[in-house]
Amino acid sequence: MTHRHRERELIGNFFKEKRIAAGLTQTFLARKLGWTSSQFISNWERGLAIPPKKILNQLVELCHIDINEIIDVYADATRIEIDSLLNSPSHYQPEMDLSSSLNLNPESSSDLPAIGNINLQSQYVDRAIETLDNISHLFDQNDLSITPYSERSIQDFAALNEPKKSEIISHLVTYQEFAKEMAPHFNQNQTDVREEVACLKASLKGLGLKAGDEDLNFIDQGDIVEVYGIDGKQQYRNFEFIKSCPYDLLMVHTHEWFVLYERSPETNDQINQRIQEVISTDQTQSVPFDIPQHSLKVAMMEDEPIFNVNLKRIKPIFNEKTDIKTAFVATLVVEPTSPEEEESLDTAQLLLPH
Repeated sequence: MTHRHRERELIGNFFKEKRIAAGLTQTFLARKLGWTSSQFISNWERGLAIPPKKILNQLVELCHIDINEIIDVYADATRIEIDSLLNSPSHYQPEMDLSSSLNLNPESSSDLPAIGNINLQSQYVDRAIETLDNISHLFDQNDLSITPYSERSIQDFAALNEPKKSEIISHLVTYQEFAKEMAPHFNQNQTDVREEVACLKASLKGLGLKAGDEDLNFIDQGDIVEVYGIDGKQQYRNFEFIKSCPYDLLMVHTHEWFVLYERSPETNDQINQRIQEVISTDQTQSVPFDIPQHSLKVAMMEDEPIFNVNLKRIKPIFNEKTDIKTAFVATLVVEPTSPEEEESLDTAQLLLPH
């Protein structure tokens, strides 16, 4: 078990005990904190993430917590980190060398969290968790909370073939370098559009991609910005996405978008057709998606939250060396549905055809 997992577990157990003592369900607490999904609460309580500092005051009030108890538990967590760094300085590597990050040595020992019945003694799982922990730490330092992985996403990642796992690790390492540079510029409200474009350009360069001649000036304040490969795997997401997405970071790297989210068959056909038009033609500039606002269901979660989605624009992205279209960037806006809207939706219409 890594020191960072022990810290999260300590903090998670504390908040779980306080929530139960206050007679609150995970779903009720999530709603009070402004989320449609209880997955965030579940992740804290299982030691997979920690609550953002900005909501501690709300947790104190909702769960009737003595502030001195919070100070004590966070102090204990800090002692775990300091003790680990002093006794095992080579384990935490925030300045990981990008060129050596894929040096997967099968003889290397592993100090990984015991999660369910998963066999974590894997060189690929070891490297993925280490990189994800480093990414999470970079965000934590800037009071930005993300969920790096979960039992489900580690299982799914471990089941992939070796080339796919190596590719995902490469993307995670690139994202770590991106997070190191850009996390200090993010905030819990909104990122300035100029910083948003700078983040996207830096990430594309790190991925060996380029936007072409267009200056990416179609991105608006508050947009979710994503880059997907033509295989359907997400390669970049901005912080607006991270704030809205209930999935952990490894999950969105492991699965295609059409597996993670469910839309009506008609909407899926329209999206796929639009993507093919942009990728397979001479189109180089951004164009409107021209797809009506629709409902989107988060497919691989127990409570399956539903969002209203407005797809805005799509633009092809090119391989930096070959100039071949290998990805696309999409901008969109999502809003969580209210409990009343969820009850009124005919969710059977959201299911994908088999």
